Amino acid sequence: MKKFLKHNISIVLVIFLFSIMTIGYALYDETISFNGNITIKEPGIIEITNARIITNESSNLSSYENPTYEGMKINFKLTGTARQFYATYLIEITNNSYYDYTFTDFAFNPIIENSENTAKIKTTIINNTTEQIIGPGDIFLKGTVTTLKVKIELETENSGTTINVSGNASLSEDNSGSIIASITPTEGNLQGQNTIACFTLNVINTYSYIRIFNLSSSNENIYLVDKTGTELSNFNINANSTSNYEICTSIKSGSIFLTDKAYTTIILSSNGINNINIETLTLAVEPDVNATDKEIPEVGNITLKVSETNPTIGEAILNWNRIDTGGSSISNYYIILYNRHSKIICITVATKSIISTS
Repeated sequence: MKKFLKHNISIVLVIFLFSIMTIGYALYDETISFNGNITIKEPGIIEITNARIITNESSNLSSYENPTYEGMKINFKLTGTARQFYATYLIEITNNSYYDYTFTDFAFNPIIENSENTAKIKTTIINNTTEQIIGPGDIFLKGTVTTLKVKIELETENSGTTINVSGNASLSEDNSGSIIASITPTEGNLQGQNTIACFTLNVINTYSYIRIFNLSSSNENIYLVDKTGTELSNFNINANSTSNYEICTSIKSGSIFLTDKAYTTIILSSNGINNINIETLTLAVEPDVNATDKEIPEVGNITLKVSETNPTIGEAILNWNRIDTGGSSISNYYIILYNRHSKIICITVATKSIISTS
């Protein structure tokens, strides 16, 4: 929606004559050869680059050693003061590959190396932590580092047992899936005492992991809120599921409308996918009768074609489109034709976007 627009617009067409120079090339009966060396780097890897224990989040440990790691394999050595004990680690993983990955999950498959101890082991990836900077659906960019928190719980037959644990960690990637969204109804009323207009958003997630998304309005005078008038934040939708959400529109303070209709497209954004234009909503609004439309409209897709039927008299067909939205309608277009010496040849008044001029 434009706050200020102009009813008349001038399209200035400047016609230049250009000289075309043809350059000839001599063809020689010679062979041109290139010599050199090309170095092709091997693809990089995703690997563990740091790991450390968090002592204040570990329990019943009498001793421990710093983890050792290579690639995505990591080794722990723990001794407990009781039959049940656990240790929590921060593990840094670096994407040293040449690709960006869509992260879905982290897994660690532990193996107890001293098999004479029939120990039980459980590993947990702690997601609700400020140290974890990546989550399902996030893009793990090449050259970046992410940190994950891993809790290892052990149960042995006897207290004071030292356990050597090793295992391979892995990151899961899954780019298959889609998000489909719709909004009903597509019309709302923001006139009079109606400060918000609410709609139902339906979202289908076919990805095999939780997706996080947010919504935005294409109209700078309309913003998205909940039913209490609070601006919307991020939404979550579970894997392979369908969910409904209530979203509302409201008018930003100071907005001016020239007509009784405002339009906005609701846009869904989520990591790793292109923005989705869900629906264009039509909203009834209060026009400002004192508003003056002074902002210059946008005109584009201009073409000028010399007439094939009368090329000798300089007749041409001009075509253009108004590419902005909102504001007052344009009643007249002034077409001013110049020659290469900036001299006006003619001025034509048009009311539509295709004219023939000479």
